[in-house]
Amino acid sequence: MNGFLLAQLLNFGIIFLWLALLIVAVIRLRRVPLSDTSRAIWALIVLLIPIIGSMTFLLLWRDSRSAHRPS
Repeated sequence: MNGFLLAQLLNFGIIFLWLALLIVAVIRLRRVPLSDTSRAIWALIVLLIPIIGSMTFLLLWRDSRSAHRPS
């Protein structure tokens, strides 16, 4: 029974992490100065590669106020 509860808590944590990263990435994606094509590509990456896509976007675009692209 404890193993089942632990597995359920782990699943809940992963889903919560995914939703939190998704929400933050989408909000920040709207604020970053990108072309419409780049914005659409990043939106697809964030949605189709759930946790890794969001984390990659957030790491590359840390400061949403900067007008330069990451190198």
